[in-house]
Amino acid sequence: TEVELALRQEKVEEALALAEVALAKATAANNLFALGMTHRFWAMALAALEPPRWDEAEQHLALSLETLEEGHCVPEIARTHVTWGRLREKLNDPVGAREHFEKAIAGLEAASLSAEADRVRQRLAHLAVRT
Repeated sequence: TEVELALRQEKVEEALALAEVALAKATAANNLFALGMTHRFWAMALAALEPPRWDEAEQHLALSLETLEEGHCVPEIARTHVTWGRLREKLNDPVGAREHFEKAIAGLEAASLSAEADRVRQRLAHLAVRT
């Protein structure tokens, strides 16, 4: 939560430091949910740096997915795909973005989060218009 809050306040360096601490705590507790979330927010912080550290961000997103999948955290798996899709958008990779958005929609629907899935569909439709 602290990492997310720091990101919302655009305190990127603080978010990175907090992510490192959060990862250690989540690892010690063997908390798959917290590990997956920490990796996702760490990725978001890396992507927000100037210049962004895209490769590292994608590594953390992959770790987020792996951990959340192990913990069967379907809604958060979907939300990590949304984050990754947005990153691929910023990298001008509409094919990669579409792939992640489609996976997010499927996961959100599976979790009965239709309104959230609709927002991702809108983003996907916007992506299609731009390409």
